[in-house]
Amino acid sequence: PHHTPVRPHPRASMPPPPRPPVAAPAPAAPCPIRVAPSRRRIPAVPRAVSVAASHAHDAAFLRRAADVADRSAGLTCPHPNFGCVIARPEPGGPEARVVGEGFLYAQGTRCAELLAAEEAGERARGATAYLNLEPGDCYGDSTAVSSLVQAGITRVVVGLRHPLKHLRGKAIQSLRSEGIQVDVVGEDLQSKLFKEALTSCLIVNAPLLYRAAFRVPFSVLKYAMTADGKIAASSGHASWVSGRASRGRVFELRGRSDAVIVGGNTVRRDGNE
Repeated sequence: PHHTPVRPHPRASMPPPPRPPVAAPAPAAPCPIRVAPSRRRIPAVPRAVSVAASHAHDAAFLRRAADVADRSAGLTCPHPNFGCVIARPEPGGPEARVVGEGFLYAQGTRCAELLAAEEAGERARGATAYLNLEPGDCYGDSTAVSSLVQAGITRVVVGLRHPLKHLRGKAIQSLRSEGIQVDVVGEDLQSKLFKEALTSCLIVNAPLLYRAAFRVPFSVLKYAMTADGKIAASSGHASWVSGRASRGRVFELRGRSDAVIVGGNTVRRDGNE
């Protein structure tokens, strides 16, 4: 039989089309792991005490030292009114508290620094002492300085230098020579925050400061005057012009004074009154 030759289809000789690339399977998403929050509290970082806050603390304790010194006003002559306050920081905080205080009660009694150091005891070590006035080592008595050194005081804040030239700066130099930091208001400490404290230090020893500056006694004139400018009746009749509050103030001023001067007629007419 006659066979007809079979011709291949034109596309049969063409190479097969390339297969599209098969994308690799995407990796499975990781299973999220939930971590329980820790119950441990992170300790807070202690903040440094600002300079203003430090000055405010110093001013408050210095003002307290002046108030303590004023308790014996009128009894310490010929010595000044001395007050000492010892304070140390509270554990774990910037605040400080008083651990000892003292004042010169009268001439011949123990100094304020010694009394404050004895009250503070071991708590005085590393503490700060606040003095309204620089100690005066009269007649070579250095008890005030040695008391602070032996107590372990590391810093001293002084309101005023001693007004007498032969004593001014001696105690401060002695304390610094022992390695104690001494800050004097107006020199090492300059801030408006010390204005009130410095005023208190000035007032508590105003008579001595005035006497040292002007070489004359500090005098207070006391009198009572009526609204029309009279201080006594022309007939000599005595009558209260002032009130009870002002008379109490007069007795307080007399108690703080070393001498009282009155007119001769007052003595002759009033006698011992």
